[in-house]
Amino acid sequence: MYKKINRLIDKIIEMQNEVNSLGSTLSVPENAINSIAAAIEKLTN
Repeated sequence: MYKKINRLIDKIIEMQNEVNSLGSTLSVPENAINSIAAAIEKLTN
């Protein structure tokens, strides 16, 4: 269970990095990814 969640968090971090590298024109998807990441962090804590 936690291995799957950790893999998911890693994927989300990768997505965040890709979005960040594309620049501020993608602020809406970045916000959505941040919200998902925050929700997963709450589940794991």
